[in-house]
Amino acid sequence: MLERIASLREDERWAGYDALTATRAVERLREADEDTLARVRDYEGRHRQRDPVLSAIKPEVAKP
Repeated sequence: MLERIASLREDERWAGYDALTATRAVERLREADEDTLARVRDYEGRHRQRDPVLSAIKPEVAKP
């Protein structure tokens, strides 16, 4: 339970990230480095779960 609360309080990936549409997030990810892609993939998986964003990341970064 405490882990879930902590994950919900996690900072967004960059300022304004949560306000982005999935389309705009995908556009921004095209120029992101591998570390950012991995962090966004993990964040999306725990929070937003937007299929277009996750699909855009999967070819770029293999899951650990």
